[in-house]
Amino acid sequence: MKVRMIGAGAVGAYIGSKLFGNCDFAFIVDSERRERYRKNPLTVSGVSYDFPLVTPEDASKADLVIFATKNFQLDAAMESAAPFIGEGTTIISLLNGITSEEILSRRFGHSKVLYAMIRISSLHSGSEIRPMNPGTIVFGEGDNSRSERVLEIASLLEKADIKYVIPDDSRHEVWWKFMLNCCVNAVSSVMDCTFHEMHDNSELHQAFFMIGREVQAVAEKEGVVITEDDILDLERKLNNTNGKTSLLQDVLAGRQTENEYFCGVVSALGRKHGVPTPCNDFLSKLVEASSYVHRMRLDSKSTL
Repeated sequence: MKVRMIGAGAVGAYIGSKLFGNCDFAFIVDSERRERYRKNPLTVSGVSYDFPLVTPEDASKADLVIFATKNFQLDAAMESAAPFIGEGTTIISLLNGITSEEILSRRFGHSKVLYAMIRISSLHSGSEIRPMNPGTIVFGEGDNSRSERVLEIASLLEKADIKYVIPDDSRHEVWWKFMLNCCVNAVSSVMDCTFHEMHDNSELHQAFFMIGREVQAVAEKEGVVITEDDILDLERKLNNTNGKTSLLQDVLAGRQTENEYFCGVVSALGRKHGVPTPCNDFLSKLVEASSYVHRMRLDSKSTL
C-alpha cells in the first residue's frame, strides 16, 4: 500500500515511525521542510529516522493519505496533498476536533474520507517526539460498514504494530474525542497541569462534566448522541502520566493553538442552534488569555 502523510509533529512522526518499513511510506513536505528534516532528522523515542520525503512536485497518486497537521494548517496541507490524491485514494484525518472531515470532504469528495481520530499522549520538543503511551487509531466509514478499504487499512496497522479500533459508530467516537479536547485540553492549558495532576482532582472533574454537558447539548442538535456515561468516561479514561496535553504544550511554547477548534466550535454551534454554552464561551477566552500571558513571558525572556 502506498501511504503518504502530511504533518510530522507529535502524532505524525510517531505514526510515521510505525509505518516506515511496513509499506511504501513517505511524508509530504515542501522544499524548505525537506532540507530541514535532512539536516535535523526527526527523533521518535530516542531513535532518529531518515524518513522518505516527497514534495508535491514529486507526486504520484497514493492509496492512503493521512493528515496529521494542526487544524489551522489544514488549508495549506490540502494544497500540498492534492497532487497525491486520486480517484482511488482514501483519506484519514488525525486532526483534533470535528471539522476536518467535513472540510476534506468538500475539497476531495465525501466518498474518499473516513471518520478517524487518535488517542495518544506525547511530548514534542523541536525535532524530538516522545510518546507517553501507545497510540490507538479509531477509524471507520461514515455508515459504519466494514468495507474492504477499512479492512485493508486495519491489516496495515496490524503489520505496523499500531493499535486500532473499528467502532460501531465512528462519528460518535470523533465527537467523544472532541469533548475530551474541550474539557481536558482546554482546562489543562489554563491551569498548567499534567494528566497526573488532573487524575484524582475531583473538583476539576466536576468542571469537565459541566463543559461536557454543553458539548452533549450541541451534539444532539448535530445528530450525535452523547450519553451521560460518555461524559463520565472523561474521568474514567483520563490517563495518569506526567504528560501534558497538546494544547498546553503549545501554550507553554508560545505556539499558535487549536483553541478555536475546541471550545470555540462549541460556542459557534451553540449560537447556530440557540443552545447556551457559557462554560465553553468563558473557557475559550481563558485559553486565549493564558496563551497571551505565556507569549509575553517568552518575549520578555528573549529580550533579556
